[in-house]
Amino acid sequence: MDNFPFIPLVDIPLSIGALAIFLFYYRLWSKSTAEKLEVDLQARLPQAMFRTTVFFIGLLTICWLSNFGVWAFLVLALVLGLIGTFLIGAAGPFDSAIFIGVFAVALREWSFGFPSLVLDIPSEKTNPAPATRSHELMGTTGITVGPLKPAGYARINDTEMPVVTDNGLMVDNGVEVVVTGFRNGSLRVKIFGGDS
Repeated sequence: MDNFPFIPLVDIPLSIGALAIFLFYYRLWSKSTAEKLEVDLQARLPQAMFRTTVFFIGLLTICWLSNFGVWAFLVLALVLGLIGTFLIGAAGPFDSAIFIGVFAVALREWSFGFPSLVLDIPSEKTNPAPATRSHELMGTTGITVGPLKPAGYARINDTEMPVVTDNGLMVDNGVEVVVTGFRNGSLRVKIFGGDS
């Protein structure tokens, strides 16, 4: 490890720069993806920024304590990505960016609380509310028939329907919810009488 020492004048600005790139990317991604995922990503942005900052501070601390340069860690990640691309038979050195991209997406999903993964509604139970009746359901209350993570099902007017929470947070089974909108085949709901 002494061959790749931690150099504060290099490693600290490098970490700050990488963190700034991630935070800038999060702002752009949360604005462009929020509607597609039906989650209020802007509300999750402070949490995501905090989690990512903690991750980078942890990485910087581990590198400092082990006297291993952050720059060496990044070079090692690129080399491992390059080796991985050759092992799977990818075209060339630029394909190692795929592995860096996978890491970036994994860090983003963890930071935002996995919004891309928890919104997939199982297709075998899907009974979408008809778009022509969706306006009639506004303000109607129902009971969740399973946890909303933030997608799931609620019994509304004696019919089990796919729903998604307005704020993207989880709701327990058996909670009374109220319909606030309709988008992409799912009713949007919030806890009845709740602010969120």
